[in-house]
Amino acid sequence: MTNHVSILGCGQIGETILLGAVNGGLDKNQISISAHSKKRVDFLTEKYGVVGNTDNNTAMKNADIIILAVPYTAVDNLLKK
Repeated sequence: MTNHVSILGCGQIGETILLGAVNGGLDKNQISISAHSKKRVDFLTEKYGVVGNTDNNTAMKNADIIILAVPYTAVDNLLKK
């Protein structure tokens, strides 16, 4: 079974999770990320070869597993969207 993982919020914690997923053998085609900053998304997609977006809904499309890697103060707002 192939799961698609989406990491919402790719600051330090999100990038660490991303690194662990990639190093753990998860296919890069199975991972998508989102971050507020296009510059950050561009950096991470170039570095790790994953799909990235600044829109959480797009990043979650077709995701089987969604990881919230945002500060606890942002979780409520993220879930409402």
